[in-house]
Amino acid sequence: MLFELNVEKLAPLPSRENRFVHLPSFPLVEQDLSLTFDENVRWHDVEEIVAPMAWAVRFVDEYRGKQVEAGKKSVTFRVWLGSSTGTLTSEQVEQNMERIAGKLKKKLGGEFRS
Repeated sequence: MLFELNVEKLAPLPSRENRFVHLPSFPLVEQDLSLTFDENVRWHDVEEIVAPMAWAVRFVDEYRGKQVEAGKKSVTFRVWLGSSTGTLTSEQVEQNMERIAGKLKKKLGGEFRS
């Protein structure tokens, strides 16, 4: 005998959640945004605000250094914007990015790096 397996001791793995998500009908626009925040602002806080305003949002980078004020950090993230009614114009993309930056400024004090 090579090994013995007690099947009754095996624990079943939880079932994965399968979700269907429609693919976008029109092309998505990918944009990066870098803002400075106080050190205590977490990525989760940023993501929670941005996610409802974009198709998707992903963390890219966090920077602390001489180009950023003491007690602050620069957070870069990527957003995918899209519409269910047509391809976004550059003006619509700019408006969406301004809306995202404005909401982050209001809620978390996010500022563009100078």
